[in-house]
Amino acid sequence: MMLWLLGLALAADVDIDDLDHWQQDTDAMLKGPPGCWEFTGGGQVVIALYTPAGMWSRAEEHRSTTTGTFTGVLEDGVWRDVAFVTTEQEGMVETDFEPSFLFGVRDKKKASTSAPSPSSGAADAANFIDRLLDSIDPATTMSYAQWTTDKSMVEFVQHVPLDDSRRPKEVTLRTQFPEGERATAIDALFPRRLNLADLSDEKLPIRVTLMDGQAHLRSQAFDDIVLPGAETMSMVVGLLGYTIGYEQRVVYKTAQKCTAKATDEGTPLAVPVSSDEDPS
Repeated sequence: MMLWLLGLALAADVDIDDLDHWQQDTDAMLKGPPGCWEFTGGGQVVIALYTPAGMWSRAEEHRSTTTGTFTGVLEDGVWRDVAFVTTEQEGMVETDFEPSFLFGVRDKKKASTSAPSPSSGAADAANFIDRLLDSIDPATTMSYAQWTTDKSMVEFVQHVPLDDSRRPKEVTLRTQFPEGERATAIDALFPRRLNLADLSDEKLPIRVTLMDGQAHLRSQAFDDIVLPGAETMSMVVGLLGYTIGYEQRVVYKTAQKCTAKATDEGTPLAVPVSSDEDPS
C-alpha cells in the first residue's frame, strides 16, 4: 500500500501528458551530449552464416567474431575523426571491426557498393536500423507516456510507421526516464520481417530481408549531461539464399570534453563510463 502511494506521489511530480518534453529528451539521448566530446571504447561484432542443406550436403553454420576498439569525436550529435582498430578476429568470415554507432550520426552511412556478400548485406541492414533511428519524425509517430510504479519511472512509447499504407509496419521505441528525470535507456523493436528494398531511399545492390531486428541503448547521467554508456544491435538477415545472424555490442569506456574547446575550463574533464550493465 505504501509503495503504491509512493508511486502516486512521484508521478504527481512529472507531467505525463507533456509528450514534447519526453520526445525532446529522447532525441537528446540519441544525439549525445551537446558540444564537443572525445570518446574511447570497444566492442564486438558477431556474424553467423547459415547455409541450408542440399541434396549432397548438410546444413552448416559458420561463425565469425571480431573484437576491436575505437576512438572518435562526437560534436553536437555528429561523429568525426572516428578510428577503428581490429584487435582479434576468429572464424571463417573475415570482417573488420567497424560497427554502426546508434548514438549520434555518422556521415558515412551508405549502402554497401562492394560485391554482394553476407558481411556487406548484414552491414546494409545495420546501417538501415541506424539511419531509421536518426530520422524519426514525431509528426508521423503515435506516442504516449505512462508512469511505471514498480520501477518508479516514466516510460515514453513511440510507434513509428515505416510506410504510408493503411496498415504500415511499425518500429516500437520505449524510452525510460527514472523518477521522471533524464532518459537513460532506449529499446527499439522492429517488425518480424522487413524487405529493406521497399523502405530504403538508396538502391541496395542485393535484396536484403531484415528479421527480428532490435536495438538497445544505455546512457548515464552526470550532473546536467547524459553520456553514452553502451549499445547493442541484433538481427537476422536473409540474402542470396543465406541466413545471417548479426549482433554488435559497443561499450563507451571514457569521455572527455574536446581539448581545443575546453581551454576556458582548464584540464579537460575525463568521465569514466561504467559498462557493467548489459543493454540487452
